[in-house]
Amino acid sequence: MGISKEIIKISPTRDTPEVEFNYPQGVLRFRGRCYPSDVKKFFEPLMEWLECYIQEPMSPQTTVDIDFEYFNTTSGKFILNIFEKLKALHQRGHEVNVRWHEWESDEQKDDDYSFLDEFEGEYPFVEIIYK
Repeated sequence: MGISKEIIKISPTRDTPEVEFNYPQGVLRFRGRCYPSDVKKFFEPLMEWLECYIQEPMSPQTTVDIDFEYFNTTSGKFILNIFEKLKALHQRGHEVNVRWHEWESDEQKDDDYSFLDEFEGEYPFVEIIYK
């Protein structure tokens, strides 16, 4: 089965986010909570789509909007894999813009810590938006 070069839309559930991948427009969106019971099963089709996309983007710019209210550690590993794929695309000269929405918890209010802070400089195309 080939990967669609159209649009993937996944409705949110209690433990999975809303997902939209729009191949022609170069737009990827995640929104909601991300702690699927089978993380690999949830992310593998998305990773396949992304792999296909980065080989042959149709848009001159890729825009990614990630708004996770919560994600677990296993999902975080897949998220970093997505960032690595986007980094490779960026390094080939393709314009990549990622908006990472950081939900502020009570523990984070004083230090503006983000999941991505430990990777500072690795992903220059990422803008962190604190909520």
